[in-house]
Amino acid sequence: MRRPPVLSTHLWLGLAGFIAVFPIIWVLSTSLKKKEDVYQTVRIELLPAQPNLENYREVLTMNNGIFLRWFRNSVMVAS
Repeated sequence: MRRPPVLSTHLWLGLAGFIAVFPIIWVLSTSLKKKEDVYQTVRIELLPAQPNLENYREVLTMNNGIFLRWFRNSVMVAS
């Protein structure tokens, strides 16, 4: 049986890696944008001009830190 060329194998693996990693990069990029910038941006930008950590602060402090309790419970169940 013939072996596939190394270059085409590497290209396919690179494409598969990009397809697997790009959504994670996109989610992290979107989490650094202001709420109003998420849907109003006309062009695609991976790094926002002004990164904003307000979204993380809001999630971690909402409802007296209930997200941290949920996270702790998930870690305990998964381990």
